[in-house]
Amino acid sequence: MLLKTIEGYRLNIRAGIRGLWNGTWDYYTFLDQMSLAIERGFTQAWYEGAKIYGISPGELTEEEHLRLLDEVNKETVFIANLGQAIVANSKAMG
Repeated sequence: MLLKTIEGYRLNIRAGIRGLWNGTWDYYTFLDQMSLAIERGFTQAWYEGAKIYGISPGELTEEEHLRLLDEVNKETVFIANLGQAIVANSKAMG
């Protein structure tokens, strides 16, 4: 399951980048899609890690949920700059 999760995360990130680069998506759709991909990917990975130790998602502590949210937020900070770089170097821009 872990490899499926990693591959799914990569595919979602790649789809966001490619969609913005080739003009399929606008900047705001890219931001939304990437935020969702990060949230979903990190949450799946977090749950998989907990499962290794016999902990179900419902058994995670509030502190563990907050730490997950913190990690998601740290990662999403980079999306806007990434999107701007993609637009500046997009297919439409040559």
